[in-house]
Amino acid sequence: MYAAKVPAFVPAALVVEGVAEFFGVSVEDLRGPRLSRLLNRARWVATLLMVDHSMVSKVEIGRALGRRANTAGRDLFVVALRHRADDQRFDELVEQVRNRLTSEGGAGHGQ
Repeated sequence: MYAAKVPAFVPAALVVEGVAEFFGVSVEDLRGPRLSRLLNRARWVATLLMVDHSMVSKVEIGRALGRRANTAGRDLFVVALRHRADDQRFDELVEQVRNRLTSEGGAGHGQ
Protein backbone atom coordinates (compact mmCIF):
# COMPACT_ATOMS: atom_id res chain seq x y z
CA MET A 1 0.00 0.00 0.00
CA TYR A 2 1.27 3.49 -0.88
CA ALA A 3 1.69 5.88 2.01
CA ALA A 4 1.97 9.53 1.06
CA LYS A 5 4.85 11.33 2.69
CA VAL A 6 3.56 14.34 4.60
CA PRO A 7 6.02 17.25 4.71
CA ALA A 8 7.17 18.23 8.17
CA PHE A 9 5.55 21.41 9.47
CA VAL A 10 8.00 24.29 9.82
CA PRO A 11 6.61 27.69 10.86
CA ALA A 12 7.14 30.43 8.26
CA ALA A 13 9.33 32.47 10.60
CA LEU A 14 11.64 29.49 11.08
CA VAL A 15 11.80 28.92 7.32
CA VAL A 16 12.89 32.53 6.84
CA GLU A 17 15.46 32.24 9.66
CA GLY A 18 16.81 28.95 8.33
CA VAL A 19 17.08 30.23 4.76
CA ALA A 20 18.82 33.39 5.94
CA GLU A 21 21.32 31.32 7.91
CA PHE A 22 21.91 28.92 5.00
CA PHE A 23 22.61 31.78 2.58
CA GLY A 24 24.64 33.79 5.10
CA VAL A 25 22.34 36.81 5.08
CA SER A 26 20.21 38.40 7.77
CA VAL A 27 16.46 38.05 8.11
CA GLU A 28 16.32 41.83 7.67
CA ASP A 29 18.10 41.44 4.31
CA LEU A 30 15.53 38.88 3.17
CA ARG A 31 12.68 41.12 4.28
CA GLY A 32 14.24 44.31 2.94
CA PRO A 33 13.99 45.97 -0.46
CA ARG A 34 17.57 45.31 -1.56
CA LEU A 35 17.95 43.20 -4.70
CA SER A 36 20.84 40.92 -5.50
CA ARG A 37 21.17 37.51 -7.09
CA LEU A 38 21.89 35.96 -3.69
CA LEU A 39 18.91 37.61 -1.99
CA ASN A 40 16.56 36.78 -4.85
CA ARG A 41 17.57 33.11 -4.80
CA ALA A 42 17.17 33.00 -1.02
CA ARG A 43 13.69 34.54 -1.28
CA TRP A 44 12.67 32.04 -3.98
CA VAL A 45 13.90 29.12 -1.86
CA ALA A 46 12.08 30.48 1.19
CA THR A 47 8.90 30.87 -0.85
CA LEU A 48 8.93 27.27 -2.06
CA LEU A 49 9.68 25.93 1.39
CA MET A 50 6.93 27.99 3.02
CA VAL A 51 4.44 26.65 0.49
CA ASP A 52 5.50 23.07 1.25
CA HIS A 53 6.05 23.25 5.01
CA SER A 54 4.30 26.24 6.59
CA MET A 55 0.68 26.04 5.42
CA VAL A 56 0.48 29.77 4.75
CA SER A 57 -1.13 31.68 1.91
CA LYS A 58 0.80 33.43 -0.84
CA VAL A 59 -0.18 36.75 0.75
CA GLU A 60 1.32 35.61 4.07
CA ILE A 61 4.47 34.48 2.25
CA GLY A 62 4.82 37.93 0.74
CA ARG A 63 4.41 39.52 4.15
CA ALA A 64 6.90 37.10 5.76
CA LEU A 65 9.42 38.32 3.19
CA GLY A 66 8.65 41.99 3.80
CA ARG A 67 6.56 42.60 0.71
CA ARG A 68 3.60 44.93 0.92
CA ALA A 69 1.61 44.10 -2.22
CA ASN A 70 -0.90 41.29 -1.81
CA THR A 71 0.34 39.70 -5.04
CA ALA A 72 4.02 39.68 -4.04
CA GLY A 73 3.97 36.15 -2.56
CA ARG A 74 2.27 34.78 -5.63
CA ASP A 75 4.76 36.54 -7.89
CA LEU A 76 7.70 35.15 -5.88
CA PHE A 77 6.16 31.68 -6.08
CA VAL A 78 5.68 31.81 -9.87
CA VAL A 79 9.28 32.92 -10.43
CA ALA A 80 10.59 30.30 -7.99
CA LEU A 81 8.67 27.53 -9.76
CA ARG A 82 10.05 28.64 -13.10
CA HIS A 83 13.61 28.56 -11.78
CA ARG A 84 13.03 25.17 -10.21
CA ALA A 85 11.75 23.75 -13.49
CA ASP A 86 14.53 25.29 -15.61
CA ASP A 87 17.58 24.98 -13.36
CA GLN A 88 18.66 21.63 -11.89
CA ARG A 89 21.15 23.36 -9.57
CA PHE A 90 18.40 25.56 -8.14
CA ASP A 91 16.24 22.50 -7.55
CA GLU A 92 19.16 20.83 -5.74
CA LEU A 93 19.67 23.98 -3.67
CA VAL A 94 16.01 23.93 -2.57
CA GLU A 95 16.41 20.32 -1.50
CA GLN A 96 19.62 21.08 0.44
CA VAL A 97 17.89 23.81 2.40
CA ARG A 98 14.77 21.65 2.88
CA ASN A 99 16.90 18.82 4.28
CA ARG A 100 18.62 21.17 6.69
CA LEU A 101 15.30 22.65 7.88
CA THR A 102 13.57 19.32 8.39
CA SER A 103 16.44 17.19 9.70
CA GLU A 104 17.10 16.46 13.34
CA GLY A 105 18.42 19.59 14.95
CA GLY A 106 17.21 21.79 12.10
CA ALA A 107 14.95 24.81 12.34
CA GLY A 108 11.88 22.57 12.16
CA HIS A 109 12.80 20.95 15.47
CA GLY A 110 12.93 23.92 17.79
CA GLN A 111 16.40 25.28 17.32
